[in-house]
Amino acid sequence: MEPILGEFLKNLHHLENLLKKRAYNFGVKNVELPFGDLLSELESRGDVLVKKYWIDLSRLREIRNILKHPHHSLTVLPTEICQERLKEIIEIFEKRLKAEDIMTKDVKKATVDSLISEIIKTMVINNYSQIPVVDSEDRVIGLITEWSILKWLNRKIDEKILELDVKIAEVGFFTEKDGVYKLVPRKLELEKIQEIFINSYETQPEPLLALIVTQSGKVHEKILGIITSEDAFLKTKQSK
Repeated sequence: MEPILGEFLKNLHHLENLLKKRAYNFGVKNVELPFGDLLSELESRGDVLVKKYWIDLSRLREIRNILKHPHHSLTVLPTEICQERLKEIIEIFEKRLKAEDIMTKDVKKATVDSLISEIIKTMVINNYSQIPVVDSEDRVIGLITEWSILKWLNRKIDEKILELDVKIAEVGFFTEKDGVYKLVPRKLELEKIQEIFINSYETQPEPLLALIVTQSGKVHEKILGIITSEDAFLKTKQSK
């Protein structure tokens, strides 16, 4: 076997193993599928990365089939461009950013007993537009936002009563919790995170303010971090 062909097949095998790991993470019970079926399974389950590089992956599948089942009268070798593209695809699938890579880990949190005055100070000092509200077990139960505080202040002004040393339970942040944040798993990929924000802005009356990161995106899990649209788009661009 030609050294070039041997290296190319080795890299293809590595890519196939990466796809099998992804399939397992996407809930595929039998990952020992043919290369093409593996791609189709991931695409049908909404794998954003597979969808994005579908053409490249499909071409590599065709090349793989030719190399695996060569015609007896033909000698086929991958071009240099093909080899380099395969290496690029492998690097992409190995090193894609995930939620845990871009989230703010040192999350400033509040409870229903936190004072409005302290929350406002925290927001101003850290330039935050929202802060997660957690229960006694550090599970997210809502989001205190600039808008919820402003609405509360406006109501108090109308009532000619303004007292900031009160608990945030009085702000009524619970009325805003549906739709303004979403729980996501720590291994969720950047492309899917960006897609979630884009879909929110395109389809929802109120934009998504933040993604709350937990181990697997479940409500009973502790908060691990928070992602804003700035984290998902601006910061990741600057880091590239």
